[in-house]
Amino acid sequence: MSHATSEGTRLNNITELENVSVEWVHKLFVNVSSSLAVFCGGYLYNMNDTFHSPNYPNEYPNNVDCTWYIRPGYQFIRLEFFDLNTECGYDYADVYDGYDTSSRRVLRLCRTDHTVYHSTGSYLTVRFRSDGSVTRPGFRATYKVVAESSCLYNCGYQSGSCSCRSDCGYRGTCCGDYTAYCGNTTEQPSTTAEPEWSTPTTQHSCEYNCGNHLGSCSCYHSCQYYGNCCYDFH
Repeated sequence: MSHATSEGTRLNNITELENVSVEWVHKLFVNVSSSLAVFCGGYLYNMNDTFHSPNYPNEYPNNVDCTWYIRPGYQFIRLEFFDLNTECGYDYADVYDGYDTSSRRVLRLCRTDHTVYHSTGSYLTVRFRSDGSVTRPGFRATYKVVAESSCLYNCGYQSGSCSCRSDCGYRGTCCGDYTAYCGNTTEQPSTTAEPEWSTPTTQHSCEYNCGNHLGSCSCYHSCQYYGNCCYDFH
């Protein structure tokens, strides 16, 4: 065999080996990447803190399921979302007013520049989920402990020492912003106290309430983005 033929065979073998190596490394990377779990969520006990979707401000992965348990344990919690951008209808952040995801869901968000929520107690839970396709930047959120709650998204519920229930006027216990958010609701006074996590005994309606937030649902035009419109909004 000539020297040129031997050299050509050796070069072909090296090229084949390089191709096999590149293919093997690529398969290994894909397999490892697809099997890596996305670690997110957790327990937040501080008086104030920040959390965000995985990879923020870059795009979050597919098929994530993250839950943050916000538990400072006293007073109320002011939660703020900034630059929330997900695939509406498929990926979203849910806010629960309570200890875990069995508590009352007050918000389902998919796109908002800035949204604020005040808890009615000393616990909040946030869950973020994405499906198997189309990813976006997600969100950044902060929270802090505050001395007072708010009736925004809480109409019909007790908020600590003040109330967002329709009978608060009779009792003199209305929260400071009750009139702004709940004063025009059609909810009737109740003679029995309801725990914080219960659902309203009456179904909220947008009739005569256009432009108002009605606690568990909304008649405000942005409800289509937040996914919390009342049944007769349209």
